[in-house]
Amino acid sequence: MSTHASYRGRFLEIDVARGLAVVAMICYHFYVVGKYPYYEQPYRSVAVAIASSFILISGISIRIAYNRGYRLKKFLIRSLKIALYALLITVGSYAFLGNAFVRFGILHFISVGSLLIYPTFSLPYVIRGIIGVAILVLHFMLGDRSIGSWYTIPLGIYPKGFYSIDYFPLVPWLGVMLIGTVISDILYPTGKRAFHLREPNGLLASLIAYIGRHSLVIYVAHIPIIYLIWQLIRAVL
Repeated sequence: MSTHASYRGRFLEIDVARGLAVVAMICYHFYVVGKYPYYEQPYRSVAVAIASSFILISGISIRIAYNRGYRLKKFLIRSLKIALYALLITVGSYAFLGNAFVRFGILHFISVGSLLIYPTFSLPYVIRGIIGVAILVLHFMLGDRSIGSWYTIPLGIYPKGFYSIDYFPLVPWLGVMLIGTVISDILYPTGKRAFHLREPNGLLASLIAYIGRHSLVIYVAHIPIIYLIWQLIRAVL
């Protein structure tokens, strides 16, 4: 694929990176669902690394879209679509998990966060990077965050006793998304590659890229499917 074609379409390397993140997520959740009760999150650092890659790639993609001419109306439509999937996860998780249900998970964050960073797109990427790092520093400086209410959960301040199996508040994850937009401006200024890449055309790369292009649907569907697979395995064994 030529640089010009990539400019008008999708970048294979981004789809592959997102696809690898999806594969890693599926493997992690398959292991966790099969070995641990839902209220435990083993190997938390692995889950954070996978989520960080998703949000970083989201920031890169959002900025590329903006540099290609996407403006607020299209971002609103995109956010609404993601929010509908997020709502589906909230309802489904409440039905199965009760109080541990997803109130502000990764899809909720991406839906809201992509709109919140939109006003920063007119700023130089250095300023956006400083803001992103400042949000991360704020996160690590915060002490006890169980001093809020149910209304402050999206901000990263929650009531005592709060627990959710999927929780990605604006602080610190907005910082990660902003850093993604900085990477985008460095590697894909004006929506074009700033580097030469010989794109692989093998079956494996195409398969992973396909997974990356359909990551939203896969994300919503993979946990119920994994759960059913484990139920079948236990029934057989």
